[in-house]
Amino acid sequence: MDRLFHMGLEDGLKWLRQWDDQGLVIGLSVNMPTTYLHNARGPAQVEALLKKHGVAPERLTVEILETQEIDSAAQNEAIQRFKDMGVCMAIDDLALAIVACCVCLHCRLT
Repeated sequence: MDRLFHMGLEDGLKWLRQWDDQGLVIGLSVNMPTTYLHNARGPAQVEALLKKHGVAPERLTVEILETQEIDSAAQNEAIQRFKDMGVCMAIDDLALAIVACCVCLHCRLT
């Protein structure tokens, strides 16, 4: 999953840079697996990709899946390293998304 995240981030940053060159300046949000929080080189790799593509860290939002599988102290430390470099962090609450989808499926659209 970590490799897939890295590849997706690289592709997303390439597109972001291309859109920048066309005058469309937007942010990028990418889901990050919780396993990436254990990757000691993770923040440095993300920072290197941001520099490589000339994208300011503030334009990147990394969404991590809310889970009980990771030690909260380790998670907080990893999240702080990303925040210190200027990357925005968000919690992707999968349970809430599933409930919202179920509600939408049972709603009648007129």
